[in-house]
Amino acid sequence: MPIPDTTPDKPRYSQTTKEVCNTFRILADCAQKGIDPATILDEEGKPKIRKLEMENYLLAVREILGTDEPLTPTLLNARLNYLFQNGKLKIHYPAGQKFCLAIIPCTQYGFPIKQDAIESGLFLRELAIDERDEKGELIEKNKISEKDNQLYEYLPDEVRKCLFKIESYDEKPEFKLTDDDRKRAVKAYKGAYKNAQTVFNQAKNRSKN
Repeated sequence: MPIPDTTPDKPRYSQTTKEVCNTFRILADCAQKGIDPATILDEEGKPKIRKLEMENYLLAVREILGTDEPLTPTLLNARLNYLFQNGKLKIHYPAGQKFCLAIIPCTQYGFPIKQDAIESGLFLRELAIDERDEKGELIEKNKISEKDNQLYEYLPDEVRKCLFKIESYDEKPEFKLTDDDRKRAVKAYKGAYKNAQTVFNQAKNRSKN
């Protein structure tokens, strides 16, 4: 059964941004209903959802967030402080689970996120993804990654490289964390964040040429 388009019609957003938001909306809907996005076809019988191009994705981020540089040092410090103080680190970030840092500028319903969410940095998501080998073949599927995998698959290739994982924790009970545990988490996240900053800066510079 086809999924209707409900992309918001706001003059201040370009058609490209509306299409990016609609892509995120359909992917969220598919994940919730257990539908393969590849089965959603257009009027010509071709896949309706295609992997986002970096140029279009960057335009949507710029128009919705209102900046070319959303990944600020202030946001990084806030995230690192959260990680260091998170008492459920092992639950939220299981050892060995891979995550992708990605900017998602709209809600699951395809609406651009509001100003308060932008100011809180809620546009930056940590997508849990499955482990794959060099050929892209699935190595291991974890329950935590079920809803994020499809979203990850349709992100621009450059964004898909902004990855991190906490390799291991010291052997303690689930809610016990050592300073070394927290330091490993901060180091892993910081590396992915810096990589994401580089990706967005390079994309921004290309768009100006």
